[in-house]
Amino acid sequence: MAKRTKYNHRQAIQSFQPAPNKSIYPGMIVDFRYKGENIGDTWPVVLVIFNDHLEDKLHGINLNYLPKKRIGELFKKLQEGAKVYGKRKSNIFLIEDQVDEDSFDDVDTDDEEDDKLPYRNLLKKPYTRLRLPTYKETRTGKGSNATSLSQAKIQMKMLYERVIKRFMRRGEAYQVYRSYNFTKMGTLRVLTLDMKRLQ
Repeated sequence: MAKRTKYNHRQAIQSFQPAPNKSIYPGMIVDFRYKGENIGDTWPVVLVIFNDHLEDKLHGINLNYLPKKRIGELFKKLQEGAKVYGKRKSNIFLIEDQVDEDSFDDVDTDDEEDDKLPYRNLLKKPYTRLRLPTYKETRTGKGSNATSLSQAKIQMKMLYERVIKRFMRRGEAYQVYRSYNFTKMGTLRVLTLDMKRLQ
């Protein structure tokens, strides 16, 4: 297999914070050390598509295999693709400097129950993410509109089939979707990025 060209996007990283596996959810951009046999990128920068932490798998797009121009194209496609799984066209949008406390404003719960949600209060510093379908494992409160795990999987499958897969059909240089095993990761970090330097 030919060696893939890698691009250095480190200059776009403004800050980072260590993150437990369960704190990672769709739309975040993370980096980590990755070990194993025949590993092409030992420190990938990944746009998270789905966190299947129950199976020890993280699925996402390795941005190190894309130049800035193509990253911009991909983000635009993801934003346009919001309508494939939701009624609101703004279902995917860039959120900069977001902290965990703001992540679940759409869930109708009291503070005590809200703190029991799976990713609640695990990240203390700001981070950058794209709004992608995200499930909440715990539904509490009357009228809660939290997305279930099964709903999130359906939405992410639609996003993959109708947006990401079409993006990758452009050729070998666009084959950037990867699945990573948490057991092979080290130094997992959530990033805050200067998006102007990344696109």
